[in-house]
Amino acid sequence: MVTKSAEQKGVILCLLAAFCYSLGPILGKLLFAVGLPWQVVVTMRGMIPAVLLFVYALCFARYVFHIKREHLHLFLLNGVSFGFISVCNYCSLYYIDAAVATVLLYTLPVFTVLLSRIMLKESFTAPKVIAMIMAFLGILFIIEVFNIGSLSTDGGTKIFGIPSAIFGIIIGLMSGLLSSLYTIFTKKLNSFYPGWTVNSWCYFIGLPIFFFIGAPHIASYHWNATSLMGIIIISLVGLAAYSLYALSMQHIDAGKASLLVTLDPVLSVSMAILILGEHLTILQLLGCVLVFGGILFMEKGQLLLNRIAPKSSKKQKGSASP
Repeated sequence: MVTKSAEQKGVILCLLAAFCYSLGPILGKLLFAVGLPWQVVVTMRGMIPAVLLFVYALCFARYVFHIKREHLHLFLLNGVSFGFISVCNYCSLYYIDAAVATVLLYTLPVFTVLLSRIMLKESFTAPKVIAMIMAFLGILFIIEVFNIGSLSTDGGTKIFGIPSAIFGIIIGLMSGLLSSLYTIFTKKLNSFYPGWTVNSWCYFIGLPIFFFIGAPHIASYHWNATSLMGIIIISLVGLAAYSLYALSMQHIDAGKASLLVTLDPVLSVSMAILILGEHLTILQLLGCVLVFGGILFMEKGQLLLNRIAPKSSKKQKGSASP
């Protein structure tokens, strides 16, 4: 049984993890501002923790390397998803505001519900459907779908013939899709392995992806003390977020941990506005509220519905058998 003090410790660790996660986009934007390409940022941010985790596991946690052959495909899919989430997220962050890129990453409730239905044969429940609708409407408001035509006619940089702002939005939505796959694979693996093992292998398998994306840019970039220090900080902050979250789940259940970490996008958006000076329209702010609401409803929606209509839920339970 988890004691109250242990649970409080877990909550504090999880809140610190959420804070560290939320710093990622802000630090990324600051590094872009001093001239670092996004490929260098995402590669070094993945490579440094991967090496540190490998050394730590080799010296102190050999159990991390003990995985079963029948689960190799899940580890591979999970690691590849993790690698491309980082790539898509920081690529998107390079072309659009940090607040918008962060919220697009957290559109995963929409994709998770759909993919869980297809891959895991999970049924649609009222909370899932409501969360999906809220998140989908939030996406439309955040990307200002009604003004998307003006983005396509604006001058400026084009990526593969697509205006950079629209390209950033597309890549941001891809990060949300990949996050839902990552969530599904992690959910399966967590039933067999500790969180340290699952997350460490994400970095190990993601390492070749990071290296492939960024190696040429790292070799050609003219490093200085500022950029090197910035890379070290963003890498250690990312590693701290992962470590704190893994430690928190030793004291609190995964459901509570995942709920607390949903503070991450709220903090990121707030810091993007306060620190980076970004501006969101009323429509985009409404979209943020809808997406965050969808995430929370995905986690706690069933409890809310049960409180609103407890009698009907009891009747449904009683009439389950013919």
